[in-house]
Amino acid sequence: MPSVTMIMFVIRQLICRSFVFSGLIVLGILFVATQAQAADWSIENFDSVIEVNEDATLTVTEQIEVNFDVAKHGILRSIPVSYHDDFNNRVRANITIISVFQDEKPVLYDVNRVGSEKVIRIGDPNVTILGKHIYSISYQVDRALLYFDDFDEVYWNVTGSDSTVLIQRSTAVVSLPEGASVIQAKCFTGGYGSLDENCGMAEDGNVIGFAADDMMTVAVGFTKGVINQPTLAKRITWFLIDNWIALFPLLLMLAVFILWWKMGRDPKLHKTIIAEYEPPQGLWAPYLGLLLQSTVSRQALTAMIIHLAVAGYIGIEVKEGDKKKEITTLIKKKSDTGLDEPHKKLMKILFKSDKNETTLDSLKNRIQTSEISELRKSLYKKMQQDKLFTSSSFWLRPVVLALAVVQIYSSVMLGFFFGGFAGALLFIGGILSIVFGLLMPKRTLQGAELARKAAGFKLFMHTAERYRSQWQEREHIFFDYLPYAIIFRDTDHWAKVFANLDIKQPDWYQSTLPFNSSTIFASQISSFSKSFAAASTPHAPSSGGSGYSGSSGGGFSGGGFGGGGTSSW
Repeated sequence: MPSVTMIMFVIRQLICRSFVFSGLIVLGILFVATQAQAADWSIENFDSVIEVNEDATLTVTEQIEVNFDVAKHGILRSIPVSYHDDFNNRVRANITIISVFQDEKPVLYDVNRVGSEKVIRIGDPNVTILGKHIYSISYQVDRALLYFDDFDEVYWNVTGSDSTVLIQRSTAVVSLPEGASVIQAKCFTGGYGSLDENCGMAEDGNVIGFAADDMMTVAVGFTKGVINQPTLAKRITWFLIDNWIALFPLLLMLAVFILWWKMGRDPKLHKTIIAEYEPPQGLWAPYLGLLLQSTVSRQALTAMIIHLAVAGYIGIEVKEGDKKKEITTLIKKKSDTGLDEPHKKLMKILFKSDKNETTLDSLKNRIQTSEISELRKSLYKKMQQDKLFTSSSFWLRPVVLALAVVQIYSSVMLGFFFGGFAGALLFIGGILSIVFGLLMPKRTLQGAELARKAAGFKLFMHTAERYRSQWQEREHIFFDYLPYAIIFRDTDHWAKVFANLDIKQPDWYQSTLPFNSSTIFASQISSFSKSFAAASTPHAPSSGGSGYSGSSGGGFSGGGFGGGGTSSW
């Protein structure tokens, strides 16, 4: 009896094959229908006159000569009103129908918006016609000119690229306003994207004509300043209206800013930062780092270990092992009695199963990501319990940072579907969300005051030479303040302050390497810090449409404004 898996596999195969077979049938039907329609009528001439008006509009008159071999009601002329520029931003052109004639007589027609096009359906649904007929369509177009530094341009897709039959002959006449002259001109023929120029042109004053035995696109650059170019403010307004979806990223940016302003902004103290000679309230290094940076940095864990060593809880021993590789061992000297919760957690991470010693190499294989995460959370929790940060601002941070990730990843999709401007705004919004997310934890008034004093203590340590009288008489100050130098990322400078002083090796640090000065010791601590950072960072498992942009001397067939196509019904 066949298994369930085998039965499901067979069903999937049958479904896939049925879809493929059905798709082939549909394609076949569409191909036959297209060929049938192409065979029963033709476009013999497509003539267009494009008048450039001083008010920056175009008046376009198209005369389309067709031949119906079978009974038809008339033609469908589709003209795009929405385009995309080189950055996929939306650009709209306003089209107003002036008149529609069939064989020089008014004819029944209607206009509908279908997607990005206006479709003019010409003909009587109750009447069919045969043979040759001439359709004349006149319409006005706004916002369809391009503006460059040295000239203005009409870049117009005369026939469109979507006609269901070949166009046997096409012409275009571009008429410029008085006082304008042609600076450059080109025409392109063939399907969309073609660079062929199988067309002729003739110029007479401010009028230039083109002719081809194919579909055609023309580009005419003319004297700048003759037409009333829309102001920059108006063009920006049009751009924003056309790309209204960009308002979403802007509103999102505003919402994140308001969220930070209401729930993440620290209270202002209006006090000057002055040098502080001791850590405020005797706070240990990681808490000063949190007060200043609002986050637990990589240096915080190293600073915690050095602080535990200075306080007599652990010892650090460095020996030279095989192949001259340094082996660093952490030795537990006493229980965690008297420590706060975060430092108790760190002691448990370092010394598991009642072991009193551990090497950094062994920690690489033992420390779990969840343990480091819980340690960080306990540091945040301690700050909240001490009422130095508001609790809500801590849980808002991951929310805002998650939103930032979504914004950055979604910006590509938004840019693809709705344009580069909207996508760029969403990306910038994502970066700003990261910034506001990192700034989100809100200090209380007490926390802001302690942060000010922490900044003063950091200032003292960075400019300690100026305050030598305040610390020179104090024994062990170099080692006592070393965890703070680590958290402030100022270890080398702190060591240089004591370079010419007699600094003895502390009893909590034993090494076979020479201890000659504070700078050498700082270098050894820096090496230890990098090793511990590597050990406390567990490795992740390994695992295997048409564009409108101006020709400006370039261009292609099917580019520019205009376009669309002609079909019968």
